[in-house]
Amino acid sequence: MKLSIRYKLLPIIVLGVIILATIFYTISIQSKRSAVEKSAIGRVQSAKQTFYNLEKNDVKMLKAALTSFITNEDYKEVFLKNDRNKLYQYGQELFLNNKKLGITHFYFHRTNGTVFSRLHDENKYDDPLTRITFNQSKKTGSWGTGLELGKTAFALRVVTPYLKEGSLIGYVEFGEEIDHLIEIMKDQTGMDYAVVVNKQFIDAKDWASVRKTKGLENNYNDLAEYVVIDTTLPNSSTFKDHAFSPIDLASVTDEGKLLNHFDLDGKNYISGGFSLYDASGKKVGSVITIDDFTIIDQAYKKASLNMLFITLGGAFIISIIMILMVSYVIIWPLDKVVNATTRVVGGDFSATVEVNSNDEIGTLAKMIEEFKRIMIDTAQELEQLRKSKGH
Repeated sequence: MKLSIRYKLLPIIVLGVIILATIFYTISIQSKRSAVEKSAIGRVQSAKQTFYNLEKNDVKMLKAALTSFITNEDYKEVFLKNDRNKLYQYGQELFLNNKKLGITHFYFHRTNGTVFSRLHDENKYDDPLTRITFNQSKKTGSWGTGLELGKTAFALRVVTPYLKEGSLIGYVEFGEEIDHLIEIMKDQTGMDYAVVVNKQFIDAKDWASVRKTKGLENNYNDLAEYVVIDTTLPNSSTFKDHAFSPIDLASVTDEGKLLNHFDLDGKNYISGGFSLYDASGKKVGSVITIDDFTIIDQAYKKASLNMLFITLGGAFIISIIMILMVSYVIIWPLDKVVNATTRVVGGDFSATVEVNSNDEIGTLAKMIEEFKRIMIDTAQELEQLRKSKGH
């Protein structure tokens, strides 16, 4: 069975258009995915900026509160009496008022670098101070501020010398736990957060005791090298099971990094994180973000589906146009050449090839016309020869 050239060209044209459409669709999808990831990393970096802005604002608040406190001469008199119980009782009203403002730690330190009294913990005292903020204050004779990791939690601390008539009598420290920072960040950004710290900075026994006191499950062994110490989610397992792996945590960068895409309870999430440093500039962990991208993902999928339909429709239309163009430029002129040639071969010298193109098909038509002319001349010569022999 003879197969027309149009049927040979048709699949080539269609295949070529489909390949081009596929390339276009793939590039479009990758472009949209890149836009989503760019948006996600932008939100992680914005969260980082929000975190450190909140920290700076809280340092200002703590310093303002502490500046006001150290002007109170009555407390200095009580402190100088070296009566820990009296100081504790005397300061409870102020401590409870400060606590309403988020100031959860209130210390009096001796000049020798030991804790004289914790107004937030009556039974713990006389322990030596090795904290960075205290050493900063002692060394500079001024403020010591920054994030510091205790045995069980991060706290933002502000320490200042305690002076009486210009003479150093000790140091006073205000501090706050940072769990409220990520709660504020959640309200401002709509994302969930977790503060994840390397285990080398967490005491396992103290951590277990604190979790038990708070009525929380001990999650110390949930991860091999890290502990989720604070989170805005009710269940921290969401982070360890979906948001990141230990390898991810080790790869978190200062500027922020995306960690994982995952689906949970019918929603789509993107996790990321940025490095967390203490007051000494030492990296101790990461702040992990979980961003609900469900609405954006649904819009992305809808746009992708629309793009698929548009691409397929465009490919179909382009294929039809290409087929018509090939038919007009190649197939139909070839049909005329074939039909005329067939008639000439059959002896119908009246057939003409009406092709006026200046391409190969036009050249072929001219050659066939020339061939027809030669055949006509030859036929006429033969006819004359036959007649002359007949005479």
